[in-house]
Amino acid sequence: MSVTLLWYGIQATKMVRGKVGKRISKATDYLHRTVRKSVSIPFPPASAEGQYPHVRTGKFHASIQKEYDKKKLEGRVGSNLGYAKDLEIGTPMLAPRPWLSLLVKEEQDKLKGIVLGVTS
Repeated sequence: MSVTLLWYGIQATKMVRGKVGKRISKATDYLHRTVRKSVSIPFPPASAEGQYPHVRTGKFHASIQKEYDKKKLEGRVGSNLGYAKDLEIGTPMLAPRPWLSLLVKEEQDKLKGIVLGVTS
């Protein structure tokens, strides 16, 4: 009696990484769109402490970018403007206007669902 064992580990890994990668990319896209929407409320009035920052010049809104690293299966959303961090965590002169952490907290279930393939 002979037994033949077929190993599909490499193909299976590629398939899983492909599916998970698409979901992470989709979650990154969703977060990017949602962040940009949340910081698109026009000034005046000025945003209050704890609210999403309101648009004054549009520079911050335009600076919000996304990137997806297929190799690392990692998505990132953020801004390269120096004052983006000041808005997020505040300064001695400015109360926080958390534009990213607040949204991630609010959208945590939706993002989890997208990555797990439960939510579209």
